[in-house]
Amino acid sequence: MNKKLVATLSLSALALIACGGGKGSGNNAKIVVWGPDKEEPVVKQIVDAYNAANPNDKIEYTFVAITEADAGTTVANDPTVKGYPSLFALADDQLSNLTTIKGIVNPLGTAAAEEIRANDVETAITAASIDGNLYAYPISVDNGYFLYYDKRIYTEDDVKTLETVLEKAAENERTFVMDVPNGYYSASFFMSPQVCGTDSLGYEYLPSADGTKQIAKYECNWDNDAGAEMALESSKLMVQYGANTSDTNSTWLAVDDNGLMGQGAKLAACVSGMWMADHLGSTWGADNVGAVKLPTLAGNQLSSFAGTKLYCVNSYATVAEQTTAHKLAQLLTNKDSQLIRYKLRNSIPCNKDAQADESYTSTLASNPTVAALQTQSQFAAVQSVAAESAYWTVGEGIGDVLTKGTYTENDVTTTLDTVAKWKTYLSGALSAITNPAGL
Repeated sequence: MNKKLVATLSLSALALIACGGGKGSGNNAKIVVWGPDKEEPVVKQIVDAYNAANPNDKIEYTFVAITEADAGTTVANDPTVKGYPSLFALADDQLSNLTTIKGIVNPLGTAAAEEIRANDVETAITAASIDGNLYAYPISVDNGYFLYYDKRIYTEDDVKTLETVLEKAAENERTFVMDVPNGYYSASFFMSPQVCGTDSLGYEYLPSADGTKQIAKYECNWDNDAGAEMALESSKLMVQYGANTSDTNSTWLAVDDNGLMGQGAKLAACVSGMWMADHLGSTWGADNVGAVKLPTLAGNQLSSFAGTKLYCVNSYATVAEQTTAHKLAQLLTNKDSQLIRYKLRNSIPCNKDAQADESYTSTLASNPTVAALQTQSQFAAVQSVAAESAYWTVGEGIGDVLTKGTYTENDVTTTLDTVAKWKTYLSGALSAITNPAGL
């Protein structure tokens, strides 16, 4: 997929990176960097090139592998945790908690902010900003999901509707995976442009009644007639194909990434993101991997979240550590570094010049995952604007009920078999974020 990129992204790119901080002081502090395991070789290649060209200004670091989701949560809970990071990667929906609520991440300096505004795409700038101030260094704009399918089972027409995707999987005694009991994916059914809309979930922070903290208050209309009707139709399909069970022989498996990868060759199709491309290529064979936007369900285009991955500097680190962390963050997110990351991780650049670079554009025709994500972005909500930490538990609960078609409260189980019942359930479930306690 990236053979041409490997050839064209030659030592000249690394030379440019290496010269990026050539005027460094030579007083860099050794820092800890947190990021996903696939980011480690990216950091190593870039820093090794920099250090080779700048022997008097070497950057020393220890890399700790941790997901973007876990990194932000862990730092938010305790920014001085043993082995704390000076620099850490996270998903953009966690930024507001680390800034507005916890005060752990500070605004970037003027020069760094101007550099990002001049060179990065608008969606990345928005994702890295709170109230107009930039707080983070955008890494990539590939934090979203779409449909993968085995081309030996499906035609391009087959994957246009979820009903057909499931029908073909069942006919071939194969499985379809979508982790609906996860707020990241359960929102897909409600945010459809034909249902409640991609702007149907959003929040603002308001001061608590006692004035001691900020609380997220959401606007969300998923409990309207359209949302309840989509919930009813979606849930029927999930129950029909076994998403409400733990039976691994079901057609629809509502499991996480580990469960997905455990399916092996039995998998026919799945909803996932760029991070699953390598696994599916080795499972199905690279030539058999198809990728497209999400299908429709009951005639409604399924939606998604579009997110940006970010690097943040921990303000609880020492001043020297923060200085080095900012230097490294700028080095890791410039144009040439983003092209290296695309080569090594298939991460979509957010730097405008990188997106226009021939070494990137020349690979798009042979990289269906990038095309799928870019097409799906037309039907996606910007994650940092739509959701923060309070939503995910609510979204998880709604997703779990979708897969079962029933709701249990006070030991009483209700079968959600009408639009009216779904409206009642959704109103109650959403009240935790639309009318949060403490305001």
